[in-house]
Amino acid sequence: SSEGVAVAVQRLSPWEIARDDMGAGTHDVRRTIKYATRDVRACKGEGGDLKLVWSIGGHSMGGYRALSLASEAGKDHKGCSVLSSSSHPLTPHKVVVWAAGQIEQLVPDLSLSNHQILFVLGSEDNLCPPQALGKIQDKLPRAGFVKSIVRGGNHNGFASYPTFAPIDGMRKISREEQHRVTTRVTARFLKGGM
Repeated sequence: SSEGVAVAVQRLSPWEIARDDMGAGTHDVRRTIKYATRDVRACKGEGGDLKLVWSIGGHSMGGYRALSLASEAGKDHKGCSVLSSSSHPLTPHKVVVWAAGQIEQLVPDLSLSNHQILFVLGSEDNLCPPQALGKIQDKLPRAGFVKSIVRGGNHNGFASYPTFAPIDGMRKISREEQHRVTTRVTARFLKGGM
């Protein structure tokens, strides 16, 4: 990226299909991260000051999945040690969640973890209103939880699908502005500025 950060993006839908139709699991996500790390190192060269720190994130249901993956760090997964400890280079260090948190039962207990978590919420989001985070705060790390509100933003403004006004609130800013604000806040968090 223009910020000097390697970014790998995965969509959740293909993983769901792979899970349902081919038995893929969390270990497959870890393997993909491991291969991405290898590819980044190959592009940058093995020497020098390359330090890979992984963060994971998602929007809406993808945000819940990111929290779930973070909660599984440190657990034994059939001999797969890719995310086996907080000191391992592929353990997700930070978690970014856009417009998720209202469904309590989908939020794992991360209260004892070392993860830093950013929740970015839209002030006009009726699907995951900012006040809904109050219900899950006891599940989040005490020192590593940050909330940022995009004033005028709604749920679908974090993505690019149409607004469903009866379900979602109406955006009071443009989708482009919501994307700009969200990107700026997310980059600042990932670079350690929050």
